[in-house]
Amino acid sequence: MEKSDKVILQYLIDEFRYGVSEIRLGNVPNTWCVSKIHEDKINYIVFTEGGTQRYFNEYRQSILEKTSGLNMNVQVYECFLKKNVEDVINPHMELLAINFSKETMEVYGMVDESVLYEIQSSLQYYKSRSRGSGEFFHENKIVVALMAVNILAYIIEIVSNIKIGGGILDIDISVVYKLGALTNISYIGNEFYRFITNMFLHGGLLHIASNMYALFAIGPLVRQVYGEKKFLIIYFGSGLIASLLTSLTLEGVAVGASGAIFGLLGATLVFAYRAKKKIGKGLLLNILSVIAINIFIGLSVKNISNMAHMAGLVAGMLISSFMYVYTYKKK
Repeated sequence: MEKSDKVILQYLIDEFRYGVSEIRLGNVPNTWCVSKIHEDKINYIVFTEGGTQRYFNEYRQSILEKTSGLNMNVQVYECFLKKNVEDVINPHMELLAINFSKETMEVYGMVDESVLYEIQSSLQYYKSRSRGSGEFFHENKIVVALMAVNILAYIIEIVSNIKIGGGILDIDISVVYKLGALTNISYIGNEFYRFITNMFLHGGLLHIASNMYALFAIGPLVRQVYGEKKFLIIYFGSGLIASLLTSLTLEGVAVGASGAIFGLLGATLVFAYRAKKKIGKGLLLNILSVIAINIFIGLSVKNISNMAHMAGLVAGMLISSFMYVYTYKKK
């Protein structure tokens, strides 16, 4: 077993309390597996490589025979560890293939969500060990890019605000309106771009600071769970739905990325609920604290709509529910 493989195996043992054993059958190469009781069943994860993957059926049969007397369900998964996932031989059901060269994981078949979470966490730990301080920026280019665009837009707001005698803490309504703030749908006319541009504008320094903190805290997790493309669909889909619903009853103008960010929070809630027994209460409390902070900001800072917060949250939950099922039940 290579060093990279040992990191994954050891993390499962130390962090998630798996037991480890070596499968010795005599007529095929030896391999390692880990196991743990989860609710009313036992999950086995058999580790294979290029020279042992073809023997997975023999390993699986051996485990099933040894546990046949137990009054519990037994589920055997394969974790294929290789430099290139392209080396997978005839992928079958319940297979997780880790590509160490790209530091990604392919999922085949119906894999238990708790097992997925534990393997993903192990892979994330491997990434953190194999890379330096630039890991966050390397892996979360989409999140960083969104933060950069929001900050750049706020700098433009400040410059425009200063020109009319304002400051940097609060942005005048006339400034955000000219730059693309959201208005009531009856006044938008042909300016449909406002449904998107308002998502990159903010009413003040406290407003953008809280939203960028939330994006920094939640964005990487959503990207990791759902992938970059689905992350963008959740972000812009939630933001757009929040803008549309808010514009129906809006008085004045509204700005902010809160609808999109609450969509990410909704996506995180969906994931936290589905894997709650492995994640625990910590993540849920963090999500609720961010929601509470943004609601407080919405009540205390002008030009912010709590309707957008709630609409984005619900939209994010609905969109991510479909995305989550598609991501983890594919193939």
